[in-house]
Amino acid sequence: MTKGTHGSTFGGNPLACAVARAVLDEITSPGFLEEVQRKSKIFKQELSRILDQYSDIFEELRGEGLMLGLKCKVDNMELIETGYDQKLLLIPAAENVIRILPPLNITDQEIREGINRIETIATSFQEKINSHEK
Repeated sequence: MTKGTHGSTFGGNPLACAVARAVLDEITSPGFLEEVQRKSKIFKQELSRILDQYSDIFEELRGEGLMLGLKCKVDNMELIETGYDQKLLLIPAAENVIRILPPLNITDQEIREGINRIETIATSFQEKINSHEK
C-alpha cells in the first residue's frame, strides 16, 4: 500500500476508539455471550413455534445467535410492511427472507413483545389466506 491509497474519515478518531473499546469491554465481560446464547435459544424456540403454527406463511428458520431470519412463503416485503404497522422493524434478505436482528442486550420482555408482534403479523396473513380459500 502506498501513501494515499487508503483513507478513513473516522479512523483513529478518539471518540470512535473509545466507543470501540467500550463495546469490546462489554462483549468480553463475564457472562455476556452466555446471556446472548440464552436469549437466542428463547428466540429460536418461539420462532420455531410460529413457523409450525403458520406453515402457510413461513417455511424455514435460519440464522445463528441473534442474527435470525424467517424464509417466507408469502411476499416478504408485504410482511415487512405489515410489521411497520406493528412498530416492528424487519429487514428483507435474499430468497424471500425477513431478517430479525435484535440488539445483543435485548431484554426478555422485549423478546416477548417482538414475538407477539411477529405472531400478530402472521395471524393477519393467515386470515387473508383463509379468506381467499373460501
